[in-house]
Amino acid sequence: AVFNCEDRLLHLLRLGVAKKYRRFGLATQLLAAAEEIACYKKCSRIKLEVRASNTEAALFYESFGLRLLSRLNRFYTDGETALIYGGHFPLKFLKTEP
Repeated sequence: AVFNCEDRLLHLLRLGVAKKYRRFGLATQLLAAAEEIACYKKCSRIKLEVRASNTEAALFYESFGLRLLSRLNRFYTDGETALIYGGHFPLKFLKTEP
């Protein structure tokens, strides 16, 4: 996971798990670790971008209570739209990965 914390906002830049290691809860653990660091750094909010075509990732973030805030057309270098998600800490870690 790659992120930065600034002005009480954690911006999650990248969270990825290799295909063969998916569905073992690793992404959930990475997100939980990012939240722990965010709380230590006094960040109370989270923001991230997801490719519009990445339905699996969008559902993953939604399962933790993050909400779709907006869309940014042509955000990625290939022209794909980004979905902007955000929320507040603590996240809802009650569900497992979709």
